[in-house]
Order: sequence, then C-alpha cells, then structure tokens
Amino acid sequence: MIKINVSFRALLPVVTALAIVLTPVLASADTCPPDGDGGDHALNRLKNRVTPPSTYREMTVSELLKEFPKLDTPRHTDRYSAEQVAAITPREQEGVELVGYLLAAKQSGPESTNCHSKTRRDYHVWIGAEKPSSAAEAKAMRAQAVVVEPTPNTLSQHQSWRLHTLQQLARQEAKVRISGWVMYDPEHPDQIGKTRGTLWEVHPVMKIEVWSGGQWREL
Repeated sequence: MIKINVSFRALLPVVTALAIVLTPVLASADTCPPDGDGGDHALNRLKNRVTPPSTYREMTVSELLKEFPKLDTPRHTDRYSAEQVAAITPREQEGVELVGYLLAAKQSGPESTNCHSKTRRDYHVWIGAEKPSSAAEAKAMRAQAVVVEPTPNTLSQHQSWRLHTLQQLARQEAKVRISGWVMYDPEHPDQIGKTRGTLWEVHPVMKIEVWSGGQWREL
C-alpha cells in the first residue's frame, strides 16, 4: 500500500481555487433575478414586482370582467402590436382591490419567472363573482373567474398565506378582497371559458383580506 501524506497547507491553494469557481454556481441556485431564467423577460419582471401600487381601486369580479378589454394577442409580449401595447401597458400600472369569493387554490409548477425553482413557486388562486353553493359549482365557476397569484416574493413577506389556509377559505366559500397589481398574461388563451374568464389577473398579490364579523380582516 502506498501512503500519500499531503498537508492541508499544501492543499489550501486548490481548495481556494475550487471555492472561487463554485461560489457563483452555489449563489445562483439560491437567487433569481426579476427577469427569471428564460421565457418572456418583460412578463417575468411584472410578475416579480415587490413594491405595492401607490393607490388601489376597488372593483368586483364582474366589474373587472366587463371593464378590462378582451384582446387577441400573441403569447409573447415582444410580439404585441403598437395598439396592443397602448391598451395593455397603462392598465398594468394600476392597483386593484378585487372583491369576490375564493373558489380554489393550488401551487403552480416550476416556471421561468422563478428560475424553475422546485420550492419557490406561485400560488394559483381563483376568485369568483358569486358565492358558490357547492364544491362542484365552485369548480364550474372557475370558467368565469379571475386568477390572482401570490408570488414567492410576496409569500415570503406574509407567513399566514399558506396554501392549506387558502384552500380552507375556499371550502368555506369565503368572501375576500385581493389587492395587487393588474397584469395581463397572454400565455393562456386556451384556458378562457374553461379555467378562467379573462387573461387579466391580479399578479402579484400584495394583500389578502377576508370578510368576517362585518368587516375586512387582513390574512
């Protein structure tokens, strides 16, 4: 057997060099820029906003569906026409307080917005115009619902926004007020009339309130 005696001091230059090489890789695994790691960078930046709107305008689900225009857009923001940019961009600078009923909530899969992280994922929440009378009706109402999305950035600031809590509120057919940024998501036109009523969303969500005891209570 051949014995190799190498002191730690002799290995120190090698260890240091490896640390320098690996540090950027390890850091990038724990961070994600606003642009995400691919896909539609402009849309990713909107989804990753962390500063709340300066003002909010309260509206119901029915009012949002009626007021915000139905647009036949490409699935990527870079391909919008000048007319589509003019119709969408100003609305995405607005804050809304959306009043409706929580129908369902689930965790989204990994996506480019969050650098395909398996742990940092959005919640996909459906808000309906009316109170459902059953779980089956709540599911059917998603075809005309507004999708709202708490993001990893906002979830980290609100420890009470747990998925099981939102799902429990859905089972209770809770009336809610969702505050956040207006955002147009062109990636899901095939879902209109099936799992959403519009491509306009509240995304990211900045505040969740539940109607309880005759007043709004922040979650």
